[in-house]
Amino acid sequence: MNTGAFVAGQLRKPAGLMGKVFGVLMNRVNKDLNKFMLENLQLEAVDQVLEIGFGDGKLIREMASFLPKGKVVGIDFSDAMVNQARKNNKKEITQGLVEILNASIENIPFDDGRFNKACSANTLYFWPNPEQNAKEVYRILKENSQFILGFRTKQQLQNQSFTEHGFTLYTTDEVVALLKKAGFSDVEIVKSPSNMLDSYCAIASKK
Repeated sequence: MNTGAFVAGQLRKPAGLMGKVFGVLMNRVNKDLNKFMLENLQLEAVDQVLEIGFGDGKLIREMASFLPKGKVVGIDFSDAMVNQARKNNKKEITQGLVEILNASIENIPFDDGRFNKACSANTLYFWPNPEQNAKEVYRILKENSQFILGFRTKQQLQNQSFTEHGFTLYTTDEVVALLKKAGFSDVEIVKSPSNMLDSYCAIASKK
């Protein structure tokens, strides 16, 4: 078995028993980045938030705690992660604060302008059609809304053997260019102050 290809495949789309293991692992690896995204989202009680590629759904549950009059929707194309996230957010789903869907960034199943905030951590490398996928995120956001994209740079990841298998890596400038081409304005790159993995957030506005 090609270990690098296996790891890359599970990071892209966790599946089976090992998918659950990778879901927990990704939650730990993304812990600081998720915290940083949450801080920058500046959630308000009535916000309608979309998370794309939610892993085991721990960030969704945390966001929901800030939204007594709002809602968090998560989409992921991994059956394993959808099932795990539904278990981790069972109470919030029952309360109507959370919805978990099996769906892809290629075709987000919501009308134009459905959300006022969106976020995604470490999914960019796997977007099948980056420009079109960024436009799809732009489409489902209201005017005067925000998208926060967490990622690690090409310089940080290019020496990891697993990134040779299906990853597309980006510099910070390339991320800015991608989001602006999709229609976002005022794209700001900020570095997480506490993450040992040196992750970044692109904070993009739709005006």
